[in-house]
Amino acid sequence: MFKKNQPMPVVYIGLAVVLIVIAALAPNYYEKFLWLKPDSDSLSQWFERSGAITTIFGLLAINLLDEGVQRLLPAGKVADLANVHMFSMFEFSFKVLKVVAFLLTLAGTLIWGYGTVLKTHFG
Repeated sequence: MFKKNQPMPVVYIGLAVVLIVIAALAPNYYEKFLWLKPDSDSLSQWFERSGAITTIFGLLAINLLDEGVQRLLPAGKVADLANVHMFSMFEFSFKVLKVVAFLLTLAGTLIWGYGTVLKTHFG
């Protein structure tokens, strides 16, 4: 189905989904990694660290999706019609995943900055 050296959007989408899943799960499973927590950190501070992971993985997913689109439709160059057709097939997936990754990045930044406050007031 894909030509040799042709970018495969499925690979970019699949890797972005993995990054998004990790980003989404980090704040929910931070307690599983307490063995890594320094003794000087509180549980709330460790929760904040999970927000950093969420933010980083969300940004990595956005970057990966942008790279996938750039490989299909290079800016400033004439695009291959097969790549344009393939992009149109995957355009919705790219957009949805990018929005989800962006929202996770915002949530991760909020947790990273205010995790202690959130943990204290909302448990």
